[in-house]
Amino acid sequence: MSQTLSNAPIIDLTKLEDSNSWLELCNDVRHALEDHGYFISLYDKLEAAPLHESFGIVCPTDIQALQTFTTLMWRQSNERFSETVTSYVKAAAELEQLVDKMVFQSYGVAERHYESHIAATTYLLRPTKYATPPPSADDDGANINNIGANIHTDKSFSTLLFQNQINGLQVESKSGDWIAVDVPPSAFIFMAGDAYEAWSNGRIYAPRHQVLLKEEKQRYTLALFTFNKGITDIPEELVDETHPLQYKPFDNFGLAWYYLSGANSMIHSTAKAYCGINNTASIA
Repeated sequence: MSQTLSNAPIIDLTKLEDSNSWLELCNDVRHALEDHGYFISLYDKLEAAPLHESFGIVCPTDIQALQTFTTLMWRQSNERFSETVTSYVKAAAELEQLVDKMVFQSYGVAERHYESHIAATTYLLRPTKYATPPPSADDDGANINNIGANIHTDKSFSTLLFQNQINGLQVESKSGDWIAVDVPPSAFIFMAGDAYEAWSNGRIYAPRHQVLLKEEKQRYTLALFTFNKGITDIPEELVDETHPLQYKPFDNFGLAWYYLSGANSMIHSTAKAYCGINNTASIA
């Protein structure tokens, strides 16, 4: 069941097979993403993997792509690294797909849309090592040297984040308050990206977030981003009188490239600027 720690919803997904309240948990997940844009997940099927300098592995669930990346990093293939990442990503992808299934079921669209959604899903794995912040006399941690990541939303469908025990993530609430997320050891953060917000017709909240480092210790994270290939349609079941259609069909990678092109200043939602009904941005 759900609980609250530092305003962050916590949902235990470790023993779903023993749960008699599957639909209730599905609704907990959905409401957490609608109200907060993220939640902390307890999930014992995932073990912490070694974290390395920041790099991206495209399609880490594809063993051939992972072997190619490993060969680029090491002249002689590092099988231990490859096996570790493969094991981690397999479990992380299962957790991501589980959360999606719970959201889709809570909305009543799983039967028609879940399988095609998973078939269109691809992954990007990004381990990151943050620079250790210098000593700061600013008690509120606002010193620019302590910024680990500037304010942004994720352009992905979703992000599954694991960190070492050094906090730093701050998430902006719907009311505009910044919440310092206190993550329990071995827990994971599931966060909605701009594509999830658009797919849900604006029901799910893709929060702006940043990383502010206050401890003079090394922070590591391992993020698994999900993207949808091809054109993503907004399910007609999520459009009604209370929720009129807000988004056009969109290309998830096109959304990401739109942001990278500098066309959107990130003052507001990239999804609304890119594929909002009242905007003229192309999906090409």
